[in-house]
Amino acid sequence: MTTQPCVIPGKEHEAAPGMLVCRKHFDELGQLLRDIEDEAIHLEVRPSMAISYDASHSGLASQQSPIRLTAKAIRDPRRGTGVTRGRDLDELGWDDTPSAIETLHSRARQVREERDLAVPTTTVLLGRAPRPPGTIGPVCDRLCLHDSCGPWITDTIRAPATLTGERDLLTRQLPWIAEQPWVDEFYDEIRTLLAALRWVNGSQRIPVGMCETLLPDGSLCEGQVWHVLIKPDGKVIREDARSIPDPEDEPGFRCAACRRVWTGTEAVRKRDDMWRDEQNRRTQRAGSTA
Repeated sequence: MTTQPCVIPGKEHEAAPGMLVCRKHFDELGQLLRDIEDEAIHLEVRPSMAISYDASHSGLASQQSPIRLTAKAIRDPRRGTGVTRGRDLDELGWDDTPSAIETLHSRARQVREERDLAVPTTTVLLGRAPRPPGTIGPVCDRLCLHDSCGPWITDTIRAPATLTGERDLLTRQLPWIAEQPWVDEFYDEIRTLLAALRWVNGSQRIPVGMCETLLPDGSLCEGQVWHVLIKPDGKVIREDARSIPDPEDEPGFRCAACRRVWTGTEAVRKRDDMWRDEQNRRTQRAGSTA
């Protein structure tokens, strides 16, 4: 029986049975979608009123933009492609900031069309029909169900796309998506969107140092080391700006390349070593610019 490699770029490994991606990347797809919804909830368009000094020396809130433009662009259902009607490409109308709802809705729409799934609908009120003959009295000026005020005329239309609804559909359809030839493009799209959301929210994960583990071939790993939490059962989970650690969790570090984990006193020594390395790099940079 021949096996197919996972279509997600990276270290070569086998895809899960019946899928084009491995089990690790399949689980990661689900986690990415959940993280996108969580980050979108915390997306704030209004800037902080706190004084903050930057390169432009505009620290007062009155000197700052009234909105956070990148956050507004991500929340906008449109995408700045620069394409205009009957005209050449407008470079000023192009923007590479992904739209959260457009990114998810475009793939959810594709899934609905290819799988012949029902489109979400909603009922709207168009107005009232003529009152029944013989009724007297005033008509309510608000929404009511009085027969004497006349029946409502309604219509069923396509419901507006919501980020939660589209995320839920994509999560439920992940086993099918993992079989499609465009699953690698979908993986790249939601990774890019999540990175943009985390950058705007300030919740992006930052490596704490570099790994210097000696590999079997005699070379150094040089992978990025990240904060992690070790559960009582030994499971290692990532730690980011929104992590709420359990009192029983043990903090540690893990290399993203060789997957080595540092815990306990070994983690303390690793933290001290990385701190010294960073101080040495800063000293070297200061000396080279002097």
